[in-house]
Amino acid sequence: MQPRAVPAPPGIDLWLVEGIATESERSLLQGLLSEDERARASAFKVEDARASFIVSRGLLRTILGDALACDPASIRLQEGEHGKPSLGGMHAQSGIEFNVAHSGDVFLYAVSRGRAVGVDVERKKEGMAVEAIAQRYFAPEEARRLLEQAPSEQRVPNFYRCWTRKEAYLKAKGTGLTTKLDEFEVTFLPDEPPAMLRTEIVGEDPHDWQVFDVAVPEGYVAALVARR
Repeated sequence: MQPRAVPAPPGIDLWLVEGIATESERSLLQGLLSEDERARASAFKVEDARASFIVSRGLLRTILGDALACDPASIRLQEGEHGKPSLGGMHAQSGIEFNVAHSGDVFLYAVSRGRAVGVDVERKKEGMAVEAIAQRYFAPEEARRLLEQAPSEQRVPNFYRCWTRKEAYLKAKGTGLTTKLDEFEVTFLPDEPPAMLRTEIVGEDPHDWQVFDVAVPEGYVAALVARR
């Protein structure tokens, strides 16, 4: 499995990996993991989940090893209060920020220097009750726009654009779902440029963040959010 670069804003590298790792590839990637990561992998009861964790972390170490010009196995990773990974040890002051997303057979990685970044990728699922999900979790104005301002056949792609942009923002902030999805709004209609529109989060200014679409394979939707 070879990461390939996809178009990204200046100062940010985006790497996309597609497909299912072979047994030999997974073994090589597992060899890069720390003892703690191997223990976490062993704790997964579902084989697919275990394999995805090994591949995701092994590829992350490979990409970070290139960025840091060091042995991927030597990298120390740590997690923040809400689970966002970052560099520790000798590389803690390197200024490199990164984020990871995974869905289906697609892994997405963002690496930057000095800019908080977040990515999200989702495989589109047919038959999802997107209207009900939007009304429950999105900001009221987002839900209204999803239901009223575009033909019904556009609701699924509009929903996924909204969802991935919101998730990428929360991952960039490092708060995850401890911040509610209805506390801020993003654009998502096809004729709108990606952007943060409004926020009720104390201390946050929507103009401090940039939102980008990411080129991913057919059937997937992805977004990148970066602090200006």
